[in-house]
Amino acid sequence: MFLDEDQKFSLKYLKFVLRNIHSIICYKLNCDIDINKLTDAANQMLDRHLILKSIFSEVEIDGVTTEIGKVQSNAKLQIEEYDRNNFENFIRPYDITKEILIRIGLIEKSILIIDMNHHITDGFSLNLFTRELFKIYNNEPLQQPIQYGDYTKYYNNKLKETDLSLEINYYKKLFSETSDITCLPYKSKFKNNIKSIQNSKPYQLYKIFKMMVLKKDRNMRKMEFELNNSIYNLINKTAKQYNISKTAYFITIHSLVLSFYSNQKNIYSTIIDSNRKSLKMETIIGLLVRQMPFSLNVNNNITLLDLIIKCYNILLTLYDFVSPSYKILEELKIKSSSVVFKYDPYDLINSNENNIYSNIEINDVYKYFDKTNPKSNKIDIGRNVEYLCVVTEMKDKYNVHLVYDFDLFDEELIKDIVNMFTDIIGNESLLQTNIGDIFK
Repeated sequence: MFLDEDQKFSLKYLKFVLRNIHSIICYKLNCDIDINKLTDAANQMLDRHLILKSIFSEVEIDGVTTEIGKVQSNAKLQIEEYDRNNFENFIRPYDITKEILIRIGLIEKSILIIDMNHHITDGFSLNLFTRELFKIYNNEPLQQPIQYGDYTKYYNNKLKETDLSLEINYYKKLFSETSDITCLPYKSKFKNNIKSIQNSKPYQLYKIFKMMVLKKDRNMRKMEFELNNSIYNLINKTAKQYNISKTAYFITIHSLVLSFYSNQKNIYSTIIDSNRKSLKMETIIGLLVRQMPFSLNVNNNITLLDLIIKCYNILLTLYDFVSPSYKILEELKIKSSSVVFKYDPYDLINSNENNIYSNIEINDVYKYFDKTNPKSNKIDIGRNVEYLCVVTEMKDKYNVHLVYDFDLFDEELIKDIVNMFTDIIGNESLLQTNIGDIFK
């Protein structure tokens, strides 16, 4: 198999990116920690989840170069100690061919920081690691986990055994009326006129060139808002009453708002799914997260509740599919959507069961030591993503943040999206209203 120069360049870029993506989580410790006991617990975690002992190398299989992991059976982890003057040295590149891809740091015995390379983790895995780490620290029992390597064998076998044509045909029907990617209006009339050029392969390679060679990052901005306890209770009540998922609830409202501002009826987005729908999957540490192409037809002649139920039924079908996203996009002959949606349920991001620690952001670590994070404004959501919506379920509310390319979208547009989103999701009477009447 031969690759043209564009493909070679893209693959090199993707390898570079994956090797340098750090998944970092920080905690403020609420009590004194025995570092020797914590180190022992960390090494028990390495023995418990062998993916944490893995290094990676490139091999050629059937003429295709791929990366494979190899477990270093004698690998050990030492907790690194830092103070306020040198903790910034903790985050540094990994050599994925020589060293395990996890580090744990302790800053002045008050802040715990964990860094894993994206080869071996996703957001769920990070929280699972911390939860199990402190269960071992406290001598609490744990059930036997499933190894990531065993899961990959299971998935590959299932992929071979499954008739993917049935899944592809479902996707073709789902996308039958979706002729284009979802495009919110750009701030520049000129950029609106050249959207087709910006979505082309040469332009995407130009963006890679800017990032890698010219070292010019995209100007990404974030807008955050909160859905209060009354909205939280309304969503929980509605989801329970009509037996629908909260994920479907949020995706539907979000798609409805995008439909209004894009003037498109078929909203195509990429859903980031944790891929943890069974109890067995919840014991695995590894990169299980998947991207699901998703399209929702916003029909003016049905009620908002009917649209949510329709969305829920589509999601239930897609969750059972095994086709990788690249295969789906290839068969549909469409590019990946620049609009991405992610919903994090409370159980996914809440790892603290014993009040030993509290989740904090990396920026909070800098503030704690009266410093400013030099990368606080740097946001990386993927080179092809222009707009990302993340909904995070908290104990009694929801936090929502929209990340967008400021060079493309006007801040006022994003504010309008926020206002419409909150107005619709907080109005229970709209559930029984026809879509076409909501915006009258």
